[in-house]
Amino acid sequence: MDEEASRLWAHARRESGLLCAVVLDLDHFKRLNDEFGHAAGDDVLGAVARALTATVRPTDVLARTGGEELVVLGTVGAPDEAQGLAERLRLAVARARGTGGHAATASVGLAVAAPEVPDDPAAALWRLVARADTAMYAAKRAGRDRVAAAVPLPRAALLPDDGGGDRVLDR
Repeated sequence: MDEEASRLWAHARRESGLLCAVVLDLDHFKRLNDEFGHAAGDDVLGAVARALTATVRPTDVLARTGGEELVVLGTVGAPDEAQGLAERLRLAVARARGTGGHAATASVGLAVAAPEVPDDPAAALWRLVARADTAMYAAKRAGRDRVAAAVPLPRAALLPDDGGGDRVLDR
């Protein structure tokens, strides 16, 4: 992700766009490993990776940050475009099946920001990922298998901000 930070940053600035971070954490993945074994878990991770790879746009960055947590970084023109991407990624995970038929769902956190000058692109993207990670935990608390967006969002907001923090976007 660090290697792609400058490219994403420059693209967003050039296009007068926004940067988005989508953090996906597979729900109850430990249970899948414990019940069906690590081979089944690895199989599901492979199916999820293939589904996400097929869903992200060519300019997006898809990375596994640990265990069953993945991050997608990209540029968008508006917050609703980022929310659409997050929802497509959530659906891609839900539809993915391992060769043994096992599946997983994902709790998804979304954060959007305008690139600011001067700022270190890699540090700024990691701050954005941290905000998306916090929103992902809000999605877990709200019942899992859903998207939650960190607020405030720049420009047109996805949902009215009542000052209450992260907002869960129901499916």
